Amino acid sequence: MTPKQETEEIVVPMELKEFLTDVVESKYGYEIGEPWKFSDKALLVVVPIKRKNAPNRPYTTMYEVLKDMGMKDTGHIDQVELQNKTGKAVFVRAGTIFAGETQNRAAQHSGVYQPGKVDVPVRCVHQTHGIRSGAPMIFGDIAPMSVTMNLMGGNQSDVWDSVSNYTSGGRHGGPMSNFCGFAMTQPQPSSLYGSSGWSRTHNRSSNYVSLSSLDGEGTAVHGLYTEREDDLLGHLQKVRESQGKQALDEMMQKVPLFENQAGAIIFNPLGVLAVETFDSPKSWEAIKQEVIEKYGDHVSNEQAEHLFELRKDMILPMLKKFLASMDKFEEKTIRKDDLSETRAVWGEGVVGEYTLVRGRTIHALLIRDVAG
Repeated sequence: MTPKQETEEIVVPMELKEFLTDVVESKYGYEIGEPWKFSDKALLVVVPIKRKNAPNRPYTTMYEVLKDMGMKDTGHIDQVELQNKTGKAVFVRAGTIFAGETQNRAAQHSGVYQPGKVDVPVRCVHQTHGIRSGAPMIFGDIAPMSVTMNLMGGNQSDVWDSVSNYTSGGRHGGPMSNFCGFAMTQPQPSSLYGSSGWSRTHNRSSNYVSLSSLDGEGTAVHGLYTEREDDLLGHLQKVRESQGKQALDEMMQKVPLFENQAGAIIFNPLGVLAVETFDSPKSWEAIKQEVIEKYGDHVSNEQAEHLFELRKDMILPMLKKFLASMDKFEEKTIRKDDLSETRAVWGEGVVGEYTLVRGRTIHALLIRDVAG
């Protein structure tokens, strides 16, 4: 089913504010958990969002049903074909990387896709590689938040810049900045949902050795990656290989999955840095290995000269201040069918989105531009 591209006027995101107000005011089973830090020196603090007695989900997540999901290169640089063979509506998160023998691409926005074939809007996260219609693809990873922010709110050039900045550890100058592992640029309203940026021409040289391939049964067989700045998935894989499975598992254990956790809020000394939450703990748990791991990268960042302690009595006032700022946010529908809708959100230095199913918000993701 092809989604309708809406042209309605930009409006204030009231449904999103109501959804997050329910969280803050502990309605409908939501509650705010205890602050958690990776270490005493961590600059960022994670506060879990919990929910008891969540309603049955009218969807599942892609990460629970990968064996029943097909993915193909459409031959169009800004689209990947998703084949939903589950018989259920499937949620795909923004930043989901589709990988294969052709150019790795990542979903621009989250969305709920009904059974059948649908084209998912994507942007490239591996700059120097070709495309081919019909080439098989697989789920590769989920992009870090700095890249995801630019997927949601920037153009293709912004995404490539954020990939280069992330893979190089923030060594690049220019419009990008790096703060605690977040490489972010301030998206301007004209670039949010205007020109896609696909007409830009980039001619970086490639030192590519080999990319992921697929065997006859559709199993991922990962090749080698060189040290480069335009291959996001290759960089993520090399980091994991260098850490080793045991080290990665230990890291995941240090970033716990709290009982009944449906989401997380990340604070820095200035306030709310990021919010992500689902309507159900089942959805959060389903993608914990992908999403929390990315948060873990940032939570573990230590700056001994700038300690930060978040008292529990500070959490609600900071959240209420963030909610009040949403009166200056704007939203625009970017995808809609007869079951679900995804709306982009921006304002007050924040870029994000939220997804509704049958008019009920099931997922929200907001990220603050610390450079903005």
